[in-house]
Amino acid sequence: SYRKAMSLEAAREELVRLLEHPNGWHRDSAHRLLYERRDPAALVPLRTLLREGDDPRARLHALYSLEGLDALGEGDLIEALGDDSPHVREHAVLLAEARLGRAPRLRSEVARLSNDRDVRVRFRVALAMGVEPRATAVPALAEIARRDAGDPWVRTAVLGASTTDPAGLFERLWKDRGFSARADGLALLRPLALVVGARGRAGEPGRLLSAIAAEGPDEASSLVLIGLGEGLARAGCAEQGARRSEG
Repeated sequence: SYRKAMSLEAAREELVRLLEHPNGWHRDSAHRLLYERRDPAALVPLRTLLREGDDPRARLHALYSLEGLDALGEGDLIEALGDDSPHVREHAVLLAEARLGRAPRLRSEVARLSNDRDVRVRFRVALAMGVEPRATAVPALAEIARRDAGDPWVRTAVLGASTTDPAGLFERLWKDRGFSARADGLALLRPLALVVGARGRAGEPGRLLSAIAAEGPDEASSLVLIGLGEGLARAGCAEQGARRSEG
C-alpha cells in the first residue's frame, strides 16, 4: 500500500541519516541494517551523503555501505579520493586498489595522492603501487620515497611495491643526488639494490651499475654496491638450490 511504501522510504532515509549520528552505536547499527536490507533505493541518499555529508565518519560509512551493497562505482571512489578527510582518502585508496588494473582514470587519481599531505594516505598509496604498471608506479613511489624514506613503515611499503620495476625506481632516485646522499635515502637505496640483485632478471644489475658509474664512486655507491652484491649472492644460492632439487 501507499502507506507501507512511505513508511519503508522513511525508514530508509532515517537509516542513512543515522550514519551521521554522533553516537557510534547508532552509526554502526544503521550501517548493518542498510547492508542486511540491501535496498537499491538507498543508493541515491548514500551517494548524496558521500558527497555532501558534514561528518567524515558519515562519509566513510557511506563509502563502505556502497561497497557492501556492491554499488561502489569509479565515480564514488574518485569523489572519496578527493575528500577533505585523510581517513576517507586513505580508505578510498584501499578500496580502489583491486580496480586499478582496469581503470586508468582511477589509477591516475590514486597516483596523484603520492604527494598527499597525510603520511597514512601516502603509505596506502605506496602499497597500492605494487599492482600498478611501471609507468605509473615508479614516479609515484619515487615521490613518496623522497618525502618519507625516513619512516620505516613507508620505506617498507615502497620496497614491497618496487617489484614492479626496482631498477627503474633505483635509477630515478639515484640520479637525485640530494636524495642519494641522505642517510634515509641510502636506507632505501641499499635494500632496493638488494631487491634488484635477488630478482636475477637479466639486464637489471647492469642498469644499476651504469647508473652508479655515471655519478662517480663515493661512500654511497660503495654501500649500494654491497646491497647489490648481497642480492646477487642470494639469487645464486637460489639457483643452485633449484638445480639440486632438479637433480
